Amino acid sequence: MPPHATLPPTAWTCPGCGHTFPQIRTPASVGLRIDADGERLVVTVSGELDLDSAPLLRQTLHDALEHAPAGIDLDLGGVDFCDCSVLNVLLHARHRAHRAAQKLVLRAGSPAVERLLELTGTRPLFTAAESGDGTTAEDVQVSRKP
Repeated sequence: MPPHATLPPTAWTCPGCGHTFPQIRTPASVGLRIDADGERLVVTVSGELDLDSAPLLRQTLHDALEHAPAGIDLDLGGVDFCDCSVLNVLLHARHRAHRAAQKLVLRAGSPAVERLLELTGTRPLFTAAESGDGTTAEDVQVSRKP
């Protein structure tokens, strides 16, 4: 079994347990890769994340959480564009992870991703560690900026 799985527009196999997931249409503008890292999976995404690619990301994160006991690390460093539909996907996945005592951590974010998270006040929700003042990501309230 390979240490990673690249998601083509066909079914993919979990690198941790070998489970094969059904086919998901992959928009041409999105690249996905899943690597095993101990009990965590690393999901690397590149390209343009928008309303068209949100279902693919949602399903990928859902499946990854099902097969990563400790949670997943997201590498969004190669994302060129990211809109609010993807923010909803990330928040939903984070909520699922939290309910299952897992962590969803953003390892890397492109300028587009970082801008979206900063503008919405959600960046602290995707960090692994506590902030310097002892506030955890669970304590952060999502704020809306005009």
